[in-house]
Amino acid sequence: MLNFKGGARLLFLLSLIVLLFVWAGCSDDESTGPVDPGGTGNLSGLVTVRCFPTTLDIPWTLSTPDGTQVYGENSQVLEDMPSGQYQISWGAINGWRMPYPDPDYRELTSTGTLDFPGIYQLEPGSVYIKVLPSGMEARWTLLDSDGMAVASGSPDSTVTGLVTGAYTLTWEAFDNVRASNVPISLTSESHGVQVYGNYQADERYIMLIPSPAGIPAPWTVTSTGGASFSGTGTDSVRIDGPVVEGADFFDYTIVWGDVQGYDPPVETEFLILEADTTSSYLISPVYTLQPVTQPTGTVSVNGTIGSSEVNWELEGPQGLLLTGSGDRTMTGMAAGSYAMHWLPTDGWAVPMDDTADLADGATISFTAHNDPAVTIAVQPADLACGWQLAYPSGATHTGVGSAFVETGEIGNYTLTWQEVSGWNTPAAQTLNMTQTQGLVFEAEYTRIEGNLFVQTYPLNLEAGWTVTGPEGFSYTGSGQEALQLTTAGSYRIDFDDAEGYLKPAHRYFDLDPAATSTIDGTYLMAFDMVAISPVLDYMGSPGNENCRDADEGWHQVDLNTDFKIMTTEVTNAQYVAAANWAVARGYAVLEDQVLRDNQEGSVNQLLDLTDGDHEISIQDGLLVCRNPNHPVKEVTWYGAAAYCDWVTQHQNLPRTYDRPTWRCNGFEPYQAAGYRLPTEAEWEYAARAGTDTPFPNGNLSVDGDFCSSSTLSEIAWWSGNAEFWSREVGQLDANDFGLYDMHGNVAEWCNDWYDAIYYEYASRINPRGPSVGETKVVRGGYFYSTVEDCRSGNRDDMEPATASFRAGFRMVIRGSE
Repeated sequence: MLNFKGGARLLFLLSLIVLLFVWAGCSDDESTGPVDPGGTGNLSGLVTVRCFPTTLDIPWTLSTPDGTQVYGENSQVLEDMPSGQYQISWGAINGWRMPYPDPDYRELTSTGTLDFPGIYQLEPGSVYIKVLPSGMEARWTLLDSDGMAVASGSPDSTVTGLVTGAYTLTWEAFDNVRASNVPISLTSESHGVQVYGNYQADERYIMLIPSPAGIPAPWTVTSTGGASFSGTGTDSVRIDGPVVEGADFFDYTIVWGDVQGYDPPVETEFLILEADTTSSYLISPVYTLQPVTQPTGTVSVNGTIGSSEVNWELEGPQGLLLTGSGDRTMTGMAAGSYAMHWLPTDGWAVPMDDTADLADGATISFTAHNDPAVTIAVQPADLACGWQLAYPSGATHTGVGSAFVETGEIGNYTLTWQEVSGWNTPAAQTLNMTQTQGLVFEAEYTRIEGNLFVQTYPLNLEAGWTVTGPEGFSYTGSGQEALQLTTAGSYRIDFDDAEGYLKPAHRYFDLDPAATSTIDGTYLMAFDMVAISPVLDYMGSPGNENCRDADEGWHQVDLNTDFKIMTTEVTNAQYVAAANWAVARGYAVLEDQVLRDNQEGSVNQLLDLTDGDHEISIQDGLLVCRNPNHPVKEVTWYGAAAYCDWVTQHQNLPRTYDRPTWRCNGFEPYQAAGYRLPTEAEWEYAARAGTDTPFPNGNLSVDGDFCSSSTLSEIAWWSGNAEFWSREVGQLDANDFGLYDMHGNVAEWCNDWYDAIYYEYASRINPRGPSVGETKVVRGGYFYSTVEDCRSGNRDDMEPATASFRAGFRMVIRGSE
């Protein structure tokens, strides 16, 4: 606490209480809340978002029942909210554990109140440094027990990656204010430490610190003695001696000026006794945000053509994004610019987007103006079946599988389906197109009867296979075929190689001629791997490396087991193919926009499909993706480990990860026969590719407080070149081992539990990481990382259940061939 004398102590306590508990002081934004897109008028509830500690700037995203997303920061109260289910997602803050659960789902009843508390806790090895009073632009330095500086900065800051031990926090000195050094004892407990720098004014000063911090509030100080001082924002005033003869006190008045968007505090008055020559005073008034009235209007969508409801997506101000189909009238919509995106609709062409500006109290309309077209839908959805479409004019058009055909002709269309081996062919169809009626041709191929049906996936992949069995039986086919076999017994099927795919392992099966057997041969997307034979080397970062962290002790490591590692990060397309295969076999389940594990009773979340940053979604009961060649994101550590298991099981190898412990091969990862995540030591050895510099292609430099690199953009997508999102894998230069994107793009899950001091006691031979922990190691940095966070030696960590756009992974497997 500030050690002020006399009445100043009371003034400080009162001002601090105001700072901590006044809502306006905690929030930098004023959100008007969502509108009522349904036009129901059911806007009567109250939603409160409470952020702790109040000294942090905490971002969050609130999804409302009507599809609106509200983006905010810090504590807020949202009025007139619709009833229904809400979801809040908390923003990540370096060095702090996010609130649990995240996301948080809660239900708001009509005229009710809904409360979302977001409590952040410091991670182990972290120190949060806060200055008091708020608004002081004071720099600090953190010294270790030897008096060496380990970090420096300005308030308010979080220092992460510190090892246990004693530290001292020192503060920059000013002419008329000062703060004492603060001793810190950092232990290996479950939380970090919060430290406050308590600045105290020198005697005979008045400190003026209006809140919120940094607000440009004008003020004027006058006294009965005739003294007058003016200023803006945080400043201090020297208390002069008496000028009124015979007076035994001075009456001071502080008038606070106007700041746009805020209500100023009332005048501050206080007395100073003539005999008081040692006190100092802290005055910290609070400016409160003025209510913001959002002009509103009505948006009408005329989305029906004939009997068809056209799909659409409406984008508007304040991050509004609504989807729907057909007609809809939405009242209470915020004034501003709107864009209507007409989405694909069976039987209709997609027109250009429409835009309009909504004024206060006005109405704008969007009317579907799609032209009729032809949609061809076939089941199974990815069956490679040919077809011919005959136009009213007699012209023809041919294609394969499900398709969309734009045409301007009105009249009768006839669709004829071609034969596919192993399938019954649907009958031809004739439909009539009008200006208000597009066409949808639907057909289902059914399997030809037989007692053995072989089907390869993807269905458009004509991969070869051979079935062998009793009495010298052998038959070679491809794709989908139905066989009629008469001899019971044990059979084997072998699948041929297919370029770009990982073929299924051979399989044995017993055939009963009186029953029907189906053999599923799913080909997964292939991936390249590099064989590495490690030698004695170092990991961590050298003590003289700029921008290093305290958990990167430079130490020798002996990896004596050969391994192979993927040349690129696992992509969206690769993950989707394996996940669909796993769901079909019951190894995983899809439920409520979440992919969950389903082996040995495990229900861990593997993939989050609800976050706005995901690139994978569910369509017709299957996972599909956009940006297929971008690295997979929103995958938990469990989801990365499960993918390793799926590929392992696909190849008929022993599964690597046990359930429910999720231990890798009984805590012997280097001896695992199947695919797995790399240990932290393997990852760093592969990333360094024989170098001891911060990056495998060069060093970094320091300019003031900033780290920079002239070579990083050659090998990594990071904040300096990625433009805020991931990129296709393998587009930049590889390191000397032939590995791409080891730095940047997305950070990569490793097999190990994280421990900030693990390097101090770890085995130097094939280190495996701690046996237990709370977070898993994440390495390499991602597309929004700074230079220092992309270094080969930089360490990061996340809870294994976290699904984030920051993290993906790549696999390793034992061996050198």
